[in-house]
This record gives sequence, C-alpha cells and structure tokens, in this order.
Amino acid sequence: GGDIVLVGKFAGPTASADAAVTAGMFSELADDLDYDSQRQGGPHLTTGVHFDDLRTRAFDMRCRGQKIGDRQPRAREAIKAYLDAKVGVSGGPVSPEQRTAWVAALREIGRAAGDASR
Repeated sequence: GGDIVLVGKFAGPTASADAAVTAGMFSELADDLDYDSQRQGGPHLTTGVHFDDLRTRAFDMRCRGQKIGDRQPRAREAIKAYLDAKVGVSGGPVSPEQRTAWVAALREIGRAAGDASR
C-alpha cells in the first residue's frame, strides 16, 4: 500500500470501470510529465497550471466530456486532498524537485485507483 487508498471510494455500477480509467490516466500523466522533463531544450510544461490543464484535458478527451469526478465524488475528493498534500496548490513555476513529487504522486494515485478497480 501507499499514502492514498481509493478502495471503497468508487461507487455505483460504473465503479470498477471508472477506477480503471482513473488508474490508466494518472499512470499515463505521470509518464507524460516524466517524458516532458527529459525533452531536449527543456520541458514544455513548467507550471502547476500546466500540469492541472494537462490532467483536465486528458480526462476530458479520454472520457469524451463525461466527468468521472462527478460520478465519483468520494474518489475525486480523496485524490484532490492527496494532491494538495503532496504537491500543494500553487499554479506557479515547478522546480525539478516539485516535478519529481508530481510524477510520484500521479503514479501513486494510478496505483491506488488500480487497486480500487479490482
């Protein structure tokens, strides 16, 4: 286990599917930020606002506008609280250390959501 537990936070008939999509998306976002950090000439995504925007757009595209967070408010709140605690709420510039913290937090959410999908 890790710092966040999402088992029991996804509810209703779409719980398992929603948790699986959430797991995949957060794992992919972690990979995207990790890749971006190694880009020749420096990363394109350099602020907390960029990271949030990437997450919002990725979920919107993947879910075609359907809001998993609206269906799964307990999971959404747990994820928000975890991110706030791990990476803060600043939309400003992200240091290399903060980026590492973001990647780790996104991976951990992906793992926890994967556990919840089983």
